[in-house]
Amino acid sequence: MVSHIFAHNARLKTYLNDMTPVSINHQDLKDKPVNIDQREAYVQDIISQRGEYNVFHEYYKELVQALHHNGISRTAYCVNIDALIAALLLKMLWKPYQAGMLAAHSLENAAVTLLLYVRTLGCARRSTIT
Repeated sequence: MVSHIFAHNARLKTYLNDMTPVSINHQDLKDKPVNIDQREAYVQDIISQRGEYNVFHEYYKELVQALHHNGISRTAYCVNIDALIAALLLKMLWKPYQAGMLAAHSLENAAVTLLLYVRTLGCARRSTIT
């Protein structure tokens, strides 16, 4: 059993060296021992001040730490802004989805649309700065 776990971890480590999982890490934070996207930290502060909890955001935070602590990645990835947006959207839409009031494809469309709008705003912001 232990050898199976080590073999699985070795395969996962090889996979992660080839491709970073979606919505974690950020090119500006690459190879730093602790990676915190400042946008995530800002939103997390607001969420904490409100006394709110987002299980989807906590999942991503635990995932990036587990990848590092279990030796799967050499650095602690950050939860990037895309993951944070997805977690916020899931928190808003999860109950309607679970209640059958929202179809899976509608949830997916909402996520893609929101990410496109946010990316467009980010591109517009960057073009006005330079």
